Amino acid sequence: MSNEPAKEGPVRRAGTPDEPRREPALHPAPPRPELAGSAPAPIVAAVPPPGPVAATRSLWLVSFAAGIVAALLAFLNRRSQLDRLREVAAGIGTERDPMTLDTVASVAWWGGLGAFLVLIGIEALLLAVLLRRRGWPRWVLLAILPVHLAVMAAGGSILAPPGADTYFVLLLVAQALLGAAALAASLLPRANAWFRHG
Repeated sequence: MSNEPAKEGPVRRAGTPDEPRREPALHPAPPRPELAGSAPAPIVAAVPPPGPVAATRSLWLVSFAAGIVAALLAFLNRRSQLDRLREVAAGIGTERDPMTLDTVASVAWWGGLGAFLVLIGIEALLLAVLLRRRGWPRWVLLAILPVHLAVMAAGGSILAPPGADTYFVLLLVAQALLGAAALAASLLPRANAWFRHG
């Protein structure tokens, strides 16, 4: 039996390429905590306007339509009305040159039409706010009602076209009456309750 020592193989050191790498153990991610308020947010149902508020909206819209038709009628007949205003300006005071008379007539006519359309625009904006369940526009509309009547009276004398003045005045009167009826409808008890809980 040979007493020669056994040949030892090459010694492998830890961390050499021949040694397979040990992958770190993967731990599952902890579960995410649930939200405290997981219930869906409540949906507020839109409350339809009651009858008086719906009537207010309809009456105001018809009132605006009457005013716009009156303004369109005046615009289409503006030449004859400007001639009449020029004659009126010529009969007041001392003699003036034709250029001054044209300027006076144009300023009076366009100023009257502009004031009339601005008033309709303000009322339309207040109506839009009112339909969002805001009750304060009713009192603003009630406060400008005398202004509306004054503009209607002044505009009727300045903008009324010759030959169609009857239709023009009827449209203005219809617009004012419809606006007053709309205001009255918005002050009814059912309308007050709708605005109060808005």
